Amino acid sequence: MKKWKRILSAILAVLLLSGSMPVWAAETVDPDEQAGDIQELKEKLEGLIPEEELGKYTKKESIGEARIGREVGNTTSFFAAEGSQATITPGTPHAYGSWNTTEFSVKTETGTYLGYCAEPNSPTPSGVFQVSKLNNDLIKAMLLVSIGGPAYDVSKPYFESPDVQAHIPDIYGCCHAVIGYLYGGYTTGLNYNQLAWVYNITVELKERWMKVLNDRGLMSQYTAYVAYNNAQDIVWIEKDQKGSLNLKKESANPEVTDGNSCYSREGAIYGVYKEQACTTKVADLTTDAQGNSNTVEVDAGTYYVRETKAPKGFVLDKQVHPVTVIAGKTAVLKVKDLPQLDPVGVLLGKIDKETNQNKPQGSASLEGAEFTVKYYKTEPTGTQDPAEQGKTPERTWIFRTDADGFISYAPEYLISGDELYLSPTKNPSIPLGVVTLQETKAPEGYLINPEVYVVPITSSNDGSEFVETYNQPKIPETLLTLDIVKVLKGKDTPISGVVFTHTDSKGNQEEVTTDEKGKAVLKGLTRGIHTIQEKSVPDGYTKNPGVLKFSVDENNKITLLENTATDKTGTMKFTVREDGTAQLHVEDVLAPYELVIHKVNDHAKVLEGAEFTLYADKDCKQELQKATSGTDGILQFQDLEVDKKYYLKETKAPDGYQIPVNADGSDIVYEIYTKSDPQKDLFEYYVNGKKYTDATGDFAITGTKADREVNLKVVNPVGMKMPETGSPWTVGILLTGLGLIVAGYVMMIRKGKQEDEEK
Repeated sequence: MKKWKRILSAILAVLLLSGSMPVWAAETVDPDEQAGDIQELKEKLEGLIPEEELGKYTKKESIGEARIGREVGNTTSFFAAEGSQATITPGTPHAYGSWNTTEFSVKTETGTYLGYCAEPNSPTPSGVFQVSKLNNDLIKAMLLVSIGGPAYDVSKPYFESPDVQAHIPDIYGCCHAVIGYLYGGYTTGLNYNQLAWVYNITVELKERWMKVLNDRGLMSQYTAYVAYNNAQDIVWIEKDQKGSLNLKKESANPEVTDGNSCYSREGAIYGVYKEQACTTKVADLTTDAQGNSNTVEVDAGTYYVRETKAPKGFVLDKQVHPVTVIAGKTAVLKVKDLPQLDPVGVLLGKIDKETNQNKPQGSASLEGAEFTVKYYKTEPTGTQDPAEQGKTPERTWIFRTDADGFISYAPEYLISGDELYLSPTKNPSIPLGVVTLQETKAPEGYLINPEVYVVPITSSNDGSEFVETYNQPKIPETLLTLDIVKVLKGKDTPISGVVFTHTDSKGNQEEVTTDEKGKAVLKGLTRGIHTIQEKSVPDGYTKNPGVLKFSVDENNKITLLENTATDKTGTMKFTVREDGTAQLHVEDVLAPYELVIHKVNDHAKVLEGAEFTLYADKDCKQELQKATSGTDGILQFQDLEVDKKYYLKETKAPDGYQIPVNADGSDIVYEIYTKSDPQKDLFEYYVNGKKYTDATGDFAITGTKADREVNLKVVNPVGMKMPETGSPWTVGILLTGLGLIVAGYVMMIRKGKQEDEEK
């Protein structure tokens, strides 16, 4: 009999090798070798599957409860898979060796499946069961190829072969035995023959059938489940049910983001995970411009969705969103992202243009400047003002600077305009876009800065809540000044060292002194009426007596009110420039000098009563002054102007003297003029074109720069004596005079005689 069985086994082997039946990839065990040691075979089975790979060690966490179907009410159902209900009902009994088992009908929303008792040596199933997934490929594969399984065609040639049927007439019982072995390594109650075929089927399952199942894709389409309690475990497979999942992304603050190209719902990426810890990703959802994502097909169940990449301009959503996918349906997850904002803080800081510091000069102040700030919902285009592109601001505010010249984006700096943007935590913040700032009212003592400053607010797109890309501009302020220019009248020669007194509207006074270029500056003119006048001039000049008054209004506009200067004393020309600053052009005249005439005779005797006349013209027709020598023989002409020619002649001789004349009998006329440059300590004296610089002598220059005197000695001869010039006409004049006297005397004698004869 053994001989024939060996022959039959050989025939079966030939059939397997021919392809009509599966080929053993491992050494099989002959069930008819009764002489074999059962213990040895059990050891071979233990070595075939390591203990840690047994099914009972691959159960996952519980996903629900179940009860045996004979009980009534809602307690009969459990979640075999998330979103699906099942009821387990005992059915047809089976006996195999010393085992007794029952077919279990597992009914779910997706169908009815054949279940197996996984612990054949345990009590009859009863009570409440926990249900979990069973991550064991060998058991899943065995359930697929078992009788009644969806892939029974794979194992059918084997199970229904005559040789196998001879030893294993109950295919369900055999499959039950193999599952019991795969689940817990159970072999108790099986004889050698039965153990041999459990071994052989396990080998076939590992080496051949699983490959076929994988090639067909069946292993990935099904999930093994186990219902368990302290009494019994029941296993089955259920085809994975598919559903769909997508999401709709919206803005948490559409007022900020709608119509703003700095924000986009396109490009957000959300990961879909199997667990709340978000470690096992199954898919990605990516949004389009409308915030709609792609749709992914997944197994029915609960998933966890978390944003991994924020779209342009939005804060990364760190919340984990659970979503349940039901078989045959599409689950839509609605999410909202917060728009990124910039907390801004300081909007701007004003500085003095001259010092580059936020400290004012003079009486000026950086406090009180007003700025119009506009926010545009648009992406920046370099430094171009959106208004120049025809864009309309979304919000407009007017802020005022503090004592340090700063403006913060805060209510205490806001004096009018729209509401401030606030973050979710109510902190003032500005959305992405463009901010423009323009000064609309200057602080006291400064000119208004008309420049429009353009500040972009952009996103780093790292998903952070605040972008902090606002770059605070430093806005320079130009002082409201009055430039004083001091020059010499008629020559525009600068005069240094001139002191001016400035009195402001509050009565405060300050003094400024012209530099080597003749310039002085009044800085930071305050609002109100101002007065300016010369206080002192260097020696050699005459102080301009003019008084100038001007006003500065609320808009820092300068207006001239009064100017008492005249052309004679030197003009004060006041000009308001196009930029709003002013200039005062002041003329000073040189200090006048005094012409001192010393009248003497040729014996150095001072002569009293000599009259001299000063003229403005060479022809001596424009009389300016007359003076007569005193007992000291001195006469003066005062307040003579430097650089102006004067003409002097004697118009009356002292008693006993004649007015000297030139050799041709013409009047002696002296041309007098001076030149002065007090800055260089220079003073020159000219008589008839000849320069004199001596401090002594007949043409001496005396006095100080502030009180100059020039001297001229004029000599009269005694009697008829001619002037010391030695003119050849002197003798002729004397003889003519004597002739006239004699002729007169003769005529008087003749007239007397004639009268006597007539009597």
